[in-house]
Amino acid sequence: MQSVLLERVAGGLSGDHTEFEEYALIQWLDTQGCWAGLDSVSASLALFAKHFLTRRGLYQSQQYWRTNGCRLEFGLMRITVVYCVTPSSHTAAVAIPLADQAIADFYGDLSVLEKATQASVYRLLAGFWRRYEAFVAADSAYAVLGVEPDARWEVIQRAYRQLAAKHHPDKGGDPEQFLLVKAAYDQLKAVKRTT
Repeated sequence: MQSVLLERVAGGLSGDHTEFEEYALIQWLDTQGCWAGLDSVSASLALFAKHFLTRRGLYQSQQYWRTNGCRLEFGLMRITVVYCVTPSSHTAAVAIPLADQAIADFYGDLSVLEKATQASVYRLLAGFWRRYEAFVAADSAYAVLGVEPDARWEVIQRAYRQLAAKHHPDKGGDPEQFLLVKAAYDQLKAVKRTT
């Protein structure tokens, strides 16, 4: 299946980057007969298996992309192929952030798929949606605190303390704005704990 994935993604390369919706890729792989044998399992287990095997193939293809001057970026629902700017940057060993390595390890472990049950898939989905909702809410929280999404935790704390002091009702500030600042900080604290 990895060669079929490479063919599909490589066939769509154009410009500086190309984005693929994961579900569209799964559907295309279905037309290529990649999902034979999944007809005998429940719909949720079959969808999990398709997602798992697609991501596994993409993670396993990382070396191919690096040697061809590209890299893959994995989003929640989409995969982006990005061309490297400098010719030497794609051949150098790339340090993978720990969170990304943990995800790559998850998809690299076929026993995860082999042990999957209806209940375990539902638990994974519930966890995914909790993290997704926190991720979406975090965008506005960063804006409220006036920090970038990639800001270090110390920067977020400093921005929170400054805004909380400025808007605290006991110091003549706006109570509604203070509550917004506090809610944004609490949201980011929860997001940082889950990532």
